Amino acid sequence: MKKKKSVKKKKQAITKKRQPVKKQITKPLILKLIYILMFIFTAFLLISGISLISNANLVTEQLTQIALEEGMPEIIELISPQTFITAGIILIIISVIMFILAFYLRKTKKWAKITTIILSIFVLIISLLSLTQGNTSLFNILSLIISALIASYLLFNRQVKIAFT
Repeated sequence: MKKKKSVKKKKQAITKKRQPVKKQITKPLILKLIYILMFIFTAFLLISGISLISNANLVTEQLTQIALEEGMPEIIELISPQTFITAGIILIIISVIMFILAFYLRKTKKWAKITTIILSIFVLIISLLSLTQGNTSLFNILSLIISALIASYLLFNRQVKIAFT
């Protein structure tokens, strides 16, 4: 009896040793920086959306006053609390999508990488179009540069390709 038990234990030990060991692939530092920045941007979008919803009436009053002072009465028709509530809801939805992308980019899911690349290229195109229309704001230029860097890094970096396989 004792021999059978010891033989069983040896066989179990051997089969445990034969199980394939998952290779731990380290994530590139820049990839970590990208999803950390995405989490920060998500928080910013969420706070902005909630602020727009909660302060829709105040923002409407202030913008109406500015439009009257600047002599732009045609804009007043476009300004309403519903406009800012809708914008706030859109920002909250975008923040949820960004959070999901950042979370799964952190987990090195290939679909999250592809979606992030597509969104970065989309922002890049919008920034370029905005620049051609004369919008040379710092925010527009930074979004152009950051989007180009993220898309090219996720597309062409060898370590990223290895991490997402």
